[in-house]
Amino acid sequence: MAMLIARPGIFTTVQDRGRTGNRQYGVVVSGAMDDLSLRLGNWLVGNEGGTGALEMTMTGASVQFDEPVFVAFTGAEANIECKGKSIPMWRPVYIPPRSEVHVKRLIQGSRIYLSIAGGINVPKVLGSRSTYTRGQFGGFEGRALKKGDNLPIGHPGEAVQAVMDTISKANDRVLAMNWGISASVYQSLKNTRLRCVEGSEYSYFIAASQQDFWRTPYKITPESDRMGFRLDGARLEMNESKEMISEAVAIGTIQVPASGQPIILMADRQTTGGYPKIANVTTVDIPSLAQKIPGAEVYFQYATLEEAQQLYIQREYELQMIRAVIQLKWRKEKG
Repeated sequence: MAMLIARPGIFTTVQDRGRTGNRQYGVVVSGAMDDLSLRLGNWLVGNEGGTGALEMTMTGASVQFDEPVFVAFTGAEANIECKGKSIPMWRPVYIPPRSEVHVKRLIQGSRIYLSIAGGINVPKVLGSRSTYTRGQFGGFEGRALKKGDNLPIGHPGEAVQAVMDTISKANDRVLAMNWGISASVYQSLKNTRLRCVEGSEYSYFIAASQQDFWRTPYKITPESDRMGFRLDGARLEMNESKEMISEAVAIGTIQVPASGQPIILMADRQTTGGYPKIANVTTVDIPSLAQKIPGAEVYFQYATLEEAQQLYIQREYELQMIRAVIQLKWRKEKG
């Protein structure tokens, strides 16, 4: 089975949860910018959370399926249609054979994910199907997708396949399941306040800059991309210029170059950095940051390391509960 790209949009790539365990060799992690939406979308169609999916940035794409399939759309809010019918987000949706699905317009947010039962089955590179376009590897030929690309799709899980077989025998229409992810789970993607822990060089900055960092908004500039979000706001100044040795950085690390304007490192970040790090966005708030469009304003809110860890533990507990409920739903649908 395969999926044909009929219209690729501005920047659509194959992403999973990234290639971990290779940063010591200088290999970037990549992966979905909004990891929360990726995982939830995959679970909705019976996949493992890190299965390969499409990440569409700023604009949607159109894809064609020759065979029946279950899909789920998560992430940015968008208008989606198939055979003249509106497709809801955050639910499993049955797509009949010989259908074209159109993601027409992103209404709110910047990245929408298309998860397909069985996953996008492009070859793995260093253990991941994620696309790293700067390095030209991973995903589909190491690049953003083009019109006419034909992507292989894997085999759905047993329960999803059984439900799909039953539906396809009696139905040739688009059919959304009557269950999905509660809005309360993904409302956090709209948050503009990002919780942060102090960075290792926080004390290097003058008191006025420390206060500005927590109290004033920063705007995401058009120069932002998958490597990092460049911000515009109060200039951050250091007590004195210091020589720094490059060291490891993480997603959400906030570096401050000589310009004084912060850069938040994202999925395609480099493995090390030599700029002072004033703070790090908490893991739980990375998805909402990833959904911000150029021109959006964000605020930083102080959090202790212990608070950040507890937020992560609580979120993971809630996500595993959601996953268990989804698995139960599929077993009931199978009968």
